Amino acid sequence: MMNKLVAGLGLLILSTSASAVDFFSPDEEFKSKVESLVASNASKIEYFKADHELVGIGVITKNYRKMVFYTNQNADYIVSGVLIDTNTVENLTAKYSEDLKIDLSGIKDQIGQLHAIEQGNANSEEDEIYAVIDVNCGYCHRLWEEIQSIYAANPDASVKVNWIPVGFLGKDSLNKAESIAGIKDNQAAFELLAQGMDRQSINASQEERLQGKNLLKASDEFMRKNQFGGVPLVISKVDGKWDMHTGKPPQTFFNRLKNKNKPLNDTNTAAE
Repeated sequence: MMNKLVAGLGLLILSTSASAVDFFSPDEEFKSKVESLVASNASKIEYFKADHELVGIGVITKNYRKMVFYTNQNADYIVSGVLIDTNTVENLTAKYSEDLKIDLSGIKDQIGQLHAIEQGNANSEEDEIYAVIDVNCGYCHRLWEEIQSIYAANPDASVKVNWIPVGFLGKDSLNKAESIAGIKDNQAAFELLAQGMDRQSINASQEERLQGKNLLKASDEFMRKNQFGGVPLVISKVDGKWDMHTGKPPQTFFNRLKNKNKPLNDTNTAAE
């Protein structure tokens, strides 16, 4: 049978219970069918037993993105889309994606060199997050609100966020990013960033704007070189697991952070 690539299937709904991800190595004929279609931009391919007797195909692309495809036991087709359990309404594709192993140490070294406004304190590398944001970006605002809720619930949370401002969404975004980046004092820069995320006006001197403009060049080059086309870009290593998200991370990401940073007197557990 001719291999069939079914692309752009937006929603695949199954009525089964979610199970733990079980990776395995298929035979060479199976891999040949699959990899003739998905290997061109892949740096790593993993296979796992997905729900509903599907075979999952986890792909790490050359620019560090995670992709999940599905096929049957004979690799007669490939489906690209979101797999949702109708009983639990769980996004199984997001769950599988989180279990794909990715080494972001190289990209972390790059992003760690960029100008950032720091918030919070980390006890280790596993408590540190890098977030590239535009203050006029809606998804960046959602990311900001989720992170601030963690600090609000536990001011002593062991998580450090490196907010990296960029101005991708027009002249107003660029002016705001330059103003924020140009403030030398971290606390003052954070307060200005918070004003921007609260949709307030931002003011800075011409000298500060010029300083910020120079600092933003490296951030712009980092995004272009690695082909990151949108914001927010979030790179982290929470609980020892490297992760990268373009766009607002899934709720499971924030739940892990909240569980890790619950106040000692809080007995409630965030749902995974």
